[in-house]
Amino acid sequence: MKALRWYGKEDMRYEDIPEPSTGPGQVKVKVHWTGICGSDLHEYQAGPIFISVEPNPLTGRMAPLTLGHEFSGEIVEVGEKVPLKDAVEKGFKELINNPDKHLKILLQS
Repeated sequence: MKALRWYGKEDMRYEDIPEPSTGPGQVKVKVHWTGICGSDLHEYQAGPIFISVEPNPLTGRMAPLTLGHEFSGEIVEVGEKVPLKDAVEKGFKELINNPDKHLKILLQS
């Protein structure tokens, strides 16, 4: 899949990355629309601010990272142990403001 990845200050690369698998407690969303928010622009212009250049002690994640947390799309896969799994189904349309905090508005298609 294609992704815009942050490597460092003023270093963004549009590249192919492996499509992530869906793990427990996760859903996979086919993105239809996305935007760039102010924190993404600040990270590009002056980073690293929020992105860790060393492994995060909790997640192990570090640069390069795919930016973006404001997007909408269609749920294409639902992992095991998804909270409210009965309310989350393939084909639902979803608006995601912050995937790390699981703030979602589900819109049945």
